[in-house]
Formats: sequence, C-alpha cells, structure tokens
Amino acid sequence: VEQQQYSRYWIAEHHDMPGIGSAATSLVINEIANATRHIRVGAGGIMLPNHAPLVVAEQFGTLDTLHPGRIDLGLGRAPGTSGPTVRALRGAAPERDFSQDIAELRDYLADNGKRRVRGVPGSHDVPVWILGSSLFGADLAAKLG
Repeated sequence: VEQQQYSRYWIAEHHDMPGIGSAATSLVINEIANATRHIRVGAGGIMLPNHAPLVVAEQFGTLDTLHPGRIDLGLGRAPGTSGPTVRALRGAAPERDFSQDIAELRDYLADNGKRRVRGVPGSHDVPVWILGSSLFGADLAAKLG
C-alpha cells in the first residue's frame, strides 16, 4: 500500500473471528509500522468499551514514540464481537459512558495533569477519530471538534 501511494492503513478490532488478524490491534499496527517507512498506520478502530482508556493511551502513546507522527487512533463504541466474547473481554464491568471515556483517553494522551494517573509515555499528539454507523458518532465528533 505504501508503494501504491496510499496515505493511511488502518486495522479494525474484532475478536473471536477465525481468519481475521485483528484481535491485538495495537500489536498488528506496530508490525505494519515497522514494515513501512512513511504511511500513517492506525486503528479503524479500537472499540473503546472493550478497554480502559489508560491502556489505550499507553499503547498508542508507545506506538507514537516508536513511530513519531505516523499513528492514528480511531475509536468506536460497538463491541466488535459476539455477546459471550464481550463478557469475556469486559468481565462484570459496568457499562461506561463512551463520551467520558474519550475525554479521559484524550487527557491521558495530552498528559495535561487533569488525571491523578499519568498516561506514560508522556504527551502525544495522536490524532483521535470517532467512528460511527449512526448520527451519534457524527454528533460526538462534531462536539469534540
């Protein structure tokens, strides 16, 4: 794709789907970024309800440290899998607010001191995209700028 002049290559997050290599999205992104030199590589997207915002900030902050200026982070709110797999990923965690999780994640990436816990490594300007299959995603993206 890099030789064909594409500007981005994104990996989706899906679980429990044989034949689709996208369960460990950030690991796959790192491998693609290692095998390329210029193209932006990212998630299209990370299903944020499946992950703690701090973990996503740490993973994508690390990816940005390893591949400066080449990492994108698309976030979705769909589970990306079946009901039993959702329960296995989340355990008995209560439903979380997608908008609040995005705000928390962005604070960790900015390392702006708004959180008692730091998103290490440091401050990163990783572009955050909101994925959507409804007006909710478009409305939220507009509200967040």
